[in-house]
Amino acid sequence: MKEAFNKGLMQVTVVAALPAESKEEGAGNASVVAKLVCDALGAVAAGCKSETEDKKFKLCVNLLQPCHHPVVACVQPNAWPRLVKALGLEPATAVEESWEALLEAATASLKGSKSGELSISTLVEANPEVAVPALVALLDRSLKGNDLNVSAEDYETFLAPASEVFDKRVLNAILQNEKDAAASMNVKRESKAYSYKDQMEEIALRKELEEKRRK
Repeated sequence: MKEAFNKGLMQVTVVAALPAESKEEGAGNASVVAKLVCDALGAVAAGCKSETEDKKFKLCVNLLQPCHHPVVACVQPNAWPRLVKALGLEPATAVEESWEALLEAATASLKGSKSGELSISTLVEANPEVAVPALVALLDRSLKGNDLNVSAEDYETFLAPASEVFDKRVLNAILQNEKDAAASMNVKRESKAYSYKDQMEEIALRKELEEKRRK
C-alpha cells in the first residue's frame, strides 16, 4: 500500500515548478490529489479499526510516509495523527510502541525529500519524551562515527572569511617561489667574470642570511 501511494504521488506536478500562469491550476490539482489520498488512507484506517493492536501499529508505520508527502502535508499537515486516532490509537502511544519502525520509515526518505523532515517533526510533536532523547542519542552516535574526521585546521579554515586564506604559510611559500624564480631569471648566464654558478651560490647565500635574520 505504502509503495503504491508513494508511486502515485510522485507523478503529481509540483506547483512551485510550474510556470506562473499555470500555478493556480496546478495548486488546485495538487489539492484535489491530496484530498483523494487522505480520503483513501482514511478509508483504510477506518476499515482496520477492529484489527489487533499489533496490526494497527504496523499500519501507523505504513501510513507515515504517504501522510507526509509534500503534496499531502501541504494541504493536510495533521493527516497522520488524525488517521492514527481513526484507528482508535493515540499518536503518543503509537510513537512509543513503534518508535524504531517509525524512525526507520522517516529516515528512509530523509535524503532528497521533504517528507522525512516532516515525518520526524510529527513524531517529535506526538511524543517528545520518546522522540527527542532518541534523536539526540542518534545524532551523538553519528558525530562520534568514523565518517566525521575534522581537524582543528579544517575547522579554522571553515571559519575563515571567504575572501581570506587561513593558512598564510601557503601565500608566503608562493611569494617566495616567485621571488626565487624572478632572481633566477635575472642571472647573467653568459658573463665570463661572473659565472652562472657563482650567481646562484650568491642568491642561495643571501636567502640563507635573510632566513637567519628572521629567526
